[in-house]
Amino acid sequence: MAARRKPRKPPATAAGVRRVVSRQRAVQRQVARADAKHARKEPKHPVQAGARPYPEPPMPQQHERKPGAERDLDPQPMFEAPFYAGSAKLAGKVALITGGDSGIGRAVAVLFAREGADIAIQYLCEHADAEVTRRAVESEGRRAILVPGDVSDREVCRHAVARTVDELGRLDVLVNNAAFQVHVPRFEDLTEEHFDLTVKTNLYGLFRMTQVALPHLTEGAAIVNNGSVTGLHGSGHLPDYAMTKGGIHAFTKSLAAQFVRDGGRVLQRRVLDIEVGADGPRTLVTDAGTMPVGTLVVCAGAHSNEFSAKLGDPVPLEAERGYHVTYSDPRMELPLPVFFPEYKFFVTPMEMGLRIAGQSEFAGVDAEPDYARADILAKHMQRIFPGISTADTTKWMGRRPSMPDSMPVIGRATKFGNVYYAFGHGHVGLCGGAPTGRIIADLVAGRSPSIDVAPFSAARFS
Repeated sequence: MAARRKPRKPPATAAGVRRVVSRQRAVQRQVARADAKHARKEPKHPVQAGARPYPEPPMPQQHERKPGAERDLDPQPMFEAPFYAGSAKLAGKVALITGGDSGIGRAVAVLFAREGADIAIQYLCEHADAEVTRRAVESEGRRAILVPGDVSDREVCRHAVARTVDELGRLDVLVNNAAFQVHVPRFEDLTEEHFDLTVKTNLYGLFRMTQVALPHLTEGAAIVNNGSVTGLHGSGHLPDYAMTKGGIHAFTKSLAAQFVRDGGRVLQRRVLDIEVGADGPRTLVTDAGTMPVGTLVVCAGAHSNEFSAKLGDPVPLEAERGYHVTYSDPRMELPLPVFFPEYKFFVTPMEMGLRIAGQSEFAGVDAEPDYARADILAKHMQRIFPGISTADTTKWMGRRPSMPDSMPVIGRATKFGNVYYAFGHGHVGLCGGAPTGRIIADLVAGRSPSIDVAPFSAARFS
């Protein structure tokens, strides 16, 4: 009988963790003092439009000391996703998730387990929260271990990876999720200590955990880095956090560059045309030359019908253009999205500020934006929230690929067996993209998808 390995002892970091917690709380107190100088407005009640009731304002007054405890929040965050059914996508895999005790990390841990993975839950020191996550993973029939420690400490990262490999047998997926975030009302209120703590946690931690984990990741493994839209657009209240998230985006692209250096290929091409033979598509004509086609998936958004027509399936897709306005430094907060039925628009709190959306039009793919529609939204916003700051706003227009029956086109092409369609989701592209991807993956691999795709066939328009 093989001797059982003794669990590795964690590095002596208790004092280090106490220092980090002390620093986090000091930053939190300083920001609270600055924040108290600025008044806030009460939000309106949102419309309940989900499959189950969601909390709505006004929320109970609460202000947790860092690092925070999810168990003390009222109402409790929802993480179970009861309507999501797993399909063994991660069967036999092992995932290490930093910041896995609560929030996004807990939700990822539970759903990864539902897909068949064993989970190493890395966290700072929130032991009770981590225990809830461990039990939730085990309720999905998977194994879980708890690995506390400060991710900005390289020895903690070494220990986390070593325990994962020793006790769970391997490492297939690293999820870099741990982060520190505290808003500031004004840039002048961002202290050196606050800035340093954000950078050390969000960038040093990600860099060190990735570097330590990399030797254990074999073919087919994955590194998932939790970025943010603030890393693309910035944030008036989170300048330090936004900077680190932009760094994470660049770091991820840099890893992809190393993948290419080591022999991999990452191709980004603009497809101009498809050369079609009697047996199906043969070549993609791109802005960088031609590419041979084995299996083709058409998911080109509002341009998809241009390609489907070339493949024998003309469909009546139209570009439904939507507008929104984002207030990056609104000087007010909403805890939840709010729908105003009298004006037919939503106001959504986001990491980069507040966004108002609700205008749409049918004007074709190539027509220039009509930002007068965005101006209408801005007027509504100022009427509803007269104190909102308009000093930092951006207007946006996007093209939703919409079908006349409001159903997407999903499934095999009618003419060729090696062509699949995945487009036309209209307003539900964000939530419909992931399940559509699973369906297409099953079809391409010769598996039966989880639903009958016949109603979504392009044949309904022939």
